[in-house]
Parts: sequence; structure tokens; C-alpha cells
Amino acid sequence: MSAGAPRDPAQRLIDQLASDLEPVQPIAPIPRGLAAVAAVTLAVALVAFGVYGLRANLWGDFVGDVTWAGVLVGLALAVIGACTATLASVVPGRERLLGAGAAAAGVGIALAVAVAAAATPWGSPRFDAPLSQLACVVRGSAFAGLPALVVLGLAARGWAARPGWTAALGMLGAGAVGALLVHLTCPAVAPLHLLCTHASTPLLLATGLGLALAPLMRRLAR
Repeated sequence: MSAGAPRDPAQRLIDQLASDLEPVQPIAPIPRGLAAVAAVTLAVALVAFGVYGLRANLWGDFVGDVTWAGVLVGLALAVIGACTATLASVVPGRERLLGAGAAAAGVGIALAVAVAAAATPWGSPRFDAPLSQLACVVRGSAFAGLPALVVLGLAARGWAARPGWTAALGMLGAGAVGALLVHLTCPAVAPLHLLCTHASTPLLLATGLGLALAPLMRRLAR
């Protein structure tokens, strides 16, 4: 075709559509995304342990206190499952990994809540030092801040079919990170305290901030 010949109308239309496309941000591989979340979690953990210190008898509590150990295992499972599900939710073709991660997160949160609830003396429940209950929730939410920014920031690079679920899963995973760090630094062992603060913080963040962030995730994750 000569340089002066008119271009094909279909080709002109294709060129026009291509010129209107916005640059696409590459989606980070899920293992790389999880590594980024783990690195940020480690950094936050070092600060948390430096300020508040680890529990005095960490291994003894793990092997000797079924309730405390059950909450620990449940929160750890929720961290891995929810963060994996969040990143998988914006990658086409990773529906099985999304389902497996979400199921693992659900089992983890259910385990943490169940073991704490089963050990709580419901006949005469009492809150010792009510301010300490609130303090643990506040600390857990603060510890969750950076992990939430990382996991939801990575998720925003992909396309979320259900932005509300992506935001809720991200906040559940980040909330479980914060609650896990609180669990490792808080000296309390009362089951009611563990139930209402350590085990409940991820649920509070997922249902509260997760719903609030859904519109933003819907706008960003395309």
C-alpha cells in the first residue's frame, strides 16, 4: 500500500480504540505478593516486640494452655488464608486458590473464636480492667494498618470481580496480623478477653473497614 493511500476504516477504528486505552499495571505474582505482606508483617512485629515485648513464657503457654494456643493457631491460619484469598481474588483463573484461602481463613477465625468461647465461664463472665480490652483492639487495629495497605494495594492492581469480598478478605487478613501480634505481646490469658479482643479484632475490621473500603476497591481494582 502506498503512503498516500487511505487507511482501512476498520484499522483506523482499531488504532483509535488502542490509543484510548489506559496503561495497565502488571499484577504481581501471588507468591511475590505474599512475600511483600510477610516482609511488612515482620517489620511491624519487630516494632511491636520492641515496644511491648514478647510474652514471658511463650513456649510454656503454647504447650500448656490449649485456649491460648488455639487462638494463636487460628489467627495464624486466618492470616495466611485471607491474604492468599485477597491476592487470588483479582487474578483471573485463580478461583480455586481464592476458595481454598477463604476457607482456610474461615476455619482459622472459627477456631480462634470457638476455643476462646468454649473456655469462657459463661455462668459468671466478667471483664477485668475494661480499658485493657479496648487497648488490645486499638493496638491490633494499629498493627494491621501497614499490612492492610500492602495487601489491598497489591489487590488494587488486578481486576476484582467482587470488590466487597476483596476488601473484606484483605481487612480480615490484616486484622488477623494485628491480632496475632497483640496475642504474642499481651500478658492476659482470660478466655473472655481472648474472645472479645484477640479473636474478634479481625472480624471487626473485616465487617467495618472492609465494607467501607469496598467502593474504593471497586474503583481501583479494574
